Amino acid sequence: MEKKEFKKIINDCLLSNGFVKKGKFYYKDSDEVICSLGLQKSNYSNCYYVNVGIVIKEINPNLELPRDVDGDIRCRFYFEVDGNQIDCLPIDKLSESNVIASLEKNILELVDPSLEPEGIKKLLNDKPVLLYQTKMVVKKHLGIEG
Repeated sequence: MEKKEFKKIINDCLLSNGFVKKGKFYYKDSDEVICSLGLQKSNYSNCYYVNVGIVIKEINPNLELPRDVDGDIRCRFYFEVDGNQIDCLPIDKLSESNVIASLEKNILELVDPSLEPEGIKKLLNDKPVLLYQTKMVVKKHLGIEG
């Protein structure tokens, strides 16, 4: 798959799943949380990372269009390729349907639950490795020890 085709598939899938594109980033938000997604090309192979930044509006009232790196919680989408979980999506190894299915799975499991504080708590409980990429102010705000 060519880079242009890959990016169009990503764009169309994210827009059809409730994201809005502004500049280089995609956004999905609720009254309490903004989730930003950014694509990052690997320097070492023909693959892309989908970086995620989850921003709690109450903690960051002036941050209207955060980048993924501005997230109070930061992580990446993971993809299943040849039976392995990887965080860099190899555009030459997947079909359009694989890319869309992988994106929608990550949106359902990671983005949508994180749009509410209780969903963030559950996500951090279910995936404790994310606590390492969570700012202390967020842990205190959510009443999470750590």
